[in-house]
Amino acid sequence: MSSKILFLAGSARKDSLNKKLAKVAYELAIEQGADATFIDLKDYPLPIYDADDEVAGGLPENAIKLKALFVEHSGIFIASPEYNSSFSALLKNTIDWISRPHTEKERPLSAFADKVAGLILRGIFLARQQDIDWFYSENGAAKTYPEAWRYLVEHLPISQQAEPISAIYQQLSSDNSQPSNGMLKRIQFWEASLVYWQKLLTLDDISITEDEKTSAIIQLYYSMNQCFIEQAPILEHIDKIRHIPTTIIHGRQDMVCPVEQAWLLKQCWPEAELSIIEMAGHVASEPKIISALVKATNDFAKLS
Repeated sequence: MSSKILFLAGSARKDSLNKKLAKVAYELAIEQGADATFIDLKDYPLPIYDADDEVAGGLPENAIKLKALFVEHSGIFIASPEYNSSFSALLKNTIDWISRPHTEKERPLSAFADKVAGLILRGIFLARQQDIDWFYSENGAAKTYPEAWRYLVEHLPISQQAEPISAIYQQLSSDNSQPSNGMLKRIQFWEASLVYWQKLLTLDDISITEDEKTSAIIQLYYSMNQCFIEQAPILEHIDKIRHIPTTIIHGRQDMVCPVEQAWLLKQCWPEAELSIIEMAGHVASEPKIISALVKATNDFAKLS
């Protein structure tokens, strides 16, 4: 009996290349005799995850439907674009919703249980308060990129400049497009300065699109809420996944997520393999990071 495989993309865009890739992979699986299903997340719209909304109204109907599909299939194929050095906000929000229990007797993380053969982790972010402060306060990366930080916060009241995350979020999510677009350009320049550490960027290099704004708002919202894991810190719960073969890849010059976070994860997870890549930063498209990811992927392909 063949395994059932679910195919989906982390983009809802009609002409998404990742959606096309997932569809091609699905068709190839069908040709090989696999029991496969293709879904479009655009057909399963979900609100931005909010724990208060979950308590008040439970899981949305589409989250329940998606969870049932994940449980029903033994393998999941996901093709996702990279937004702001991570997978798409659409995919992250979908995973957040379907990871939540629907009934009291439901098995924890039932949608994903027994489906992970191995993990390749790049650019470790532990979501502790100090990790968030590194990126969004004057005592972190701002000390290495003072000019980019000054551009980000100089228009804010002095009282908000040291820890501006809430003020940035309010302006970015404003219905008034002028302050909203202005803040988007500032936050994009700040992020890009840290991400593209090997070259000097100018404001002309920064573009503004609605997709980028939505992603930035979601990223800030999660940061303001400690990624909703304040009560379940990653390092204290690593035993839940330490049995999974894992390779950790992290750039030594990563200014978004300092390498200490990857090193701490390795200390709590000695079974994992840590590769610190010299003269490499946060972006997955950097040549040395690409080489490390390809090597790790090839190594996992050899797993029996």
